[in-house]
Amino acid sequence: KEGSLNKLSMKIERGSLEAQYDDNQRLIRVNETYKRVKLPHVVVSSVQREFPGWQITDDTYFYAQENGVVTKKEYILRIENENKKRNIVVYADGQIKQ
Repeated sequence: KEGSLNKLSMKIERGSLEAQYDDNQRLIRVNETYKRVKLPHVVVSSVQREFPGWQITDDTYFYAQENGVVTKKEYILRIENENKKRNIVVYADGQIKQ
């Protein structure tokens, strides 16, 4: 079979991992999603600097790679300030997506 892909999927309580690899066992693609992770200091600091007084109340981490190249490494964060809520995207280096 030319170009056939095999798939591996794993689920845990707070996340999942899906990987695809070819018949030669070469990793082609990985997608990971995790909720309520320990946020890196650079991400927390960036949010505190950009949104003073806001609290991070929920988070989801997304990671993806294709053919060894990282294509996504970001956090979707729910932040709240009194009765205001919003979702923001923060990259792993702390940059907030505008």
